[in-house]
Order: sequence, then structure tokens, then C-alpha cells
Amino acid sequence: DPLHIEVKASIGGWRGGVLHLTRNECDKSRECGDNYQFHLWDLSSEKPKLLIVSSPDVLQHVPIDSGEGRWESVAIGFKSFNWDECID
Repeated sequence: DPLHIEVKASIGGWRGGVLHLTRNECDKSRECGDNYQFHLWDLSSEKPKLLIVSSPDVLQHVPIDSGEGRWESVAIGFKSFNWDECID
């Protein structure tokens, strides 16, 4: 099975960076499960840092539809994830 990778980057660092996720990206990550990863790049310093986040770890921060409401995009702070596991 192919590996799907969604790349997001921020010059705000891991503390200030934001992952903007669309409904379509979310649906695709649910569909692909473990074959979908998010690569978050912290570009705030001379030496960029990469954090690879699994689809389930991102999806736990996604809102749910309620009543007649349907979300279309969500902002998730980079700091929501464990940057101790990043690749320097």
C-alpha cells in the first residue's frame, strides 16, 4: 500500500506553529489509516526539525459534526504533539 504524507511547515516553531487541516485532508487520513502520516517541519531555526505524526494522533484533535453543523477546517497547534520525538 502506498504511504500518503501530508507536509506542514511553520517558521513559528513547534510552540507557535499551527497545522491547518481541511475536511478533505482529514477524510483522506481516515480512509488511509496507518498509511497516512503528517510531517510537521519546524523551520524557526537554522537547523529545521521534523516531527512525523501518525494519522490517529492528529485525528484525536479533530472536531465532530453536530446537528446541522459540519466543520470544514481546523487549526491544531504544533505544540499538541510530542516534539521530544522529532528528527533533527
